[in-house]
Amino acid sequence: MPPRSPIWEIEPHTLAKHQILRKYWQAWLPIMTRWNKRVLYIDGFAGPGEYSGGEPGSPIVALEAAIEHRAAISSEVVFLFIEDRKDRFEHLQKLLDETVFPPNFRHYEFNSKFDQTVTRFLDQLESEQRQLAPTFALIDPFGYSQTPFNVVKRLLSNSKSEALITFVYESIDRFASIPGQSKHLHNLFGTDAWQSVLSTHNPNERLEILYGVYKTQLEKEAGVKYVLPFRVEDSGGKAEYFLFFCTNDLTGLFRMKSAMYSVDPSGRFSYSYSDNTNQLRLFERVPDFGILREEIKGEFSGKEATIEEIEEFVLEAISKIRTKVYAPDQRE
Repeated sequence: MPPRSPIWEIEPHTLAKHQILRKYWQAWLPIMTRWNKRVLYIDGFAGPGEYSGGEPGSPIVALEAAIEHRAAISSEVVFLFIEDRKDRFEHLQKLLDETVFPPNFRHYEFNSKFDQTVTRFLDQLESEQRQLAPTFALIDPFGYSQTPFNVVKRLLSNSKSEALITFVYESIDRFASIPGQSKHLHNLFGTDAWQSVLSTHNPNERLEILYGVYKTQLEKEAGVKYVLPFRVEDSGGKAEYFLFFCTNDLTGLFRMKSAMYSVDPSGRFSYSYSDNTNQLRLFERVPDFGILREEIKGEFSGKEATIEEIEEFVLEAISKIRTKVYAPDQRE
């Protein structure tokens, strides 16, 4: 449930999400601005910009990472911040008014819904026969009714567009069987394939169906070459939501993989509420390379291959074997 107050206390899993965002955005920015005169950052559910303890929200995290970047960013960097709720929008605007921007940075705020705003923006580009600039979009809703798949697909249609999407699995699973939700879920998935979840009450099967349908839609319908998921669990170890990173670029895949490793060095790409990062661990989690080792052996056994070929295979394999890792019988 979304908080009722304009600002609220930050949760540990949000801090982990912001760490991933900051590290990836810092890596993405100098690479993309080296070859492009303009780049775009979209925060689809920007919120108030800060939390009750003064911690920065995602818009400020992205801005600070760009403004404080040690690289000389000379290209135009455009920020679009979208927030539907008026009190949170006004709080964000106040913070932005107090921020000093470099002359090549532009920011635009919209007090409106994500899907409507992005649709208008893309329609305008289309009518003017202009191409979308290389884009990184953070799509981080509380629910699932404002992120229709057709909008996500349009946003990712440009080969240089990337997105980090919050897939609110727990809410979707909870409301899937409630009358009146089928329209919202059809819009979310862009297909009725999710309805096969209605025939089972097995939580593992439901996870496999809902997670699998959305990931497949990103790959097959949106045409995303690499979809890398990150799992966030509740205190009981059950999936609460997934972050789906979408890119068509191997370098982007590698950079996001590194950002996710900074949160979960085990290589499982997950975060649990039960993790207490303030306590010293006697035994640090280490990567489990078992599945990847088998993938490499199966591909290259008895063959000659260059280091570059193996490296490219590993980067591609990482995004594919996550589905196997999330199978319930393979998790601890």
